[in-house]
Amino acid sequence: MPLTHTLQVQPLATAMSAQFHGAIAVGRQVTAPPHLYSRRMAVGRHRHTQIGVTVKGSRALVKVYTDVHLTVQQAAACYGMGLEPVIAMVSEYTVVMSDRPGWV
Repeated sequence: MPLTHTLQVQPLATAMSAQFHGAIAVGRQVTAPPHLYSRRMAVGRHRHTQIGVTVKGSRALVKVYTDVHLTVQQAAACYGMGLEPVIAMVSEYTVVMSDRPGWV
């Protein structure tokens, strides 16, 4: 059976060049050590030992602080009916980010 249709795949967005510049810092609040519970772990076939396992939710969250700028040259975007969910998600994320203090 001969192939009668060809599928052209185009990217959602293209750019000749993109440059990110700025600072990114990852931090965790200094708190008391996390709570541990003891768990039995096999070591080989006939031996085992007790290990300390962190209780879920007892460790401080990791936070990412950014001050990053993006410079794009010769940007182009593609649109199609199948891209509506993707574009909606990007739009929603942009609105969430724009509500944050310091977002330009």
